[in-house]
Amino acid sequence: MKLRPYQQKVYDQAIANVLANLLRNLIVAPTGAGKTVLIAALVKHFMQQHKRILIIVHLDVLVEQTLDKLLSAGIPYYWIGFIKAGYKPDLYSPV
Repeated sequence: MKLRPYQQKVYDQAIANVLANLLRNLIVAPTGAGKTVLIAALVKHFMQQHKRILIIVHLDVLVEQTLDKLLSAGIPYYWIGFIKAGYKPDLYSPV
């Protein structure tokens, strides 16, 4: 998954923040900026380091969009858990 230059900058900064033990990162960008693609890339990076990741979305459509992007980034479905009406809660999944 190839990130755009501005996404790469945020990706690099998020990783640098975690390495500096700044563990609570918030990514804000306008509609269409590719936040979900960026999050999928970060999840893939941190999953390879056996870290857990929490992604919060506020719309049902974003739950499905995020799931699709995570799967297309190579994150296995069985690593992804949901806490949402209509899904069986999985509190032990790494994502």
